[in-house]
Amino acid sequence: MRLIQSRKLDDKDSMSDWLHNLPVPLMAPAIFEFTYLLAAVIFAGVALAATEERAKSLKAISNG
Repeated sequence: MRLIQSRKLDDKDSMSDWLHNLPVPLMAPAIFEFTYLLAAVIFAGVALAATEERAKSLKAISNG
């Protein structure tokens, strides 16, 4: 009798398995890189949106 049963992986399960199976020294940089890229995309989106009229509204919210 097997104590651990193997199950068939669905496509949705196998997509995130590569990240969960990484060793911690590789997982941390992967997560930090994703966070950095996400912040860069948000920054670029705000920078593109902050033109003329919208810039005044954004400056009212931010001190910078």
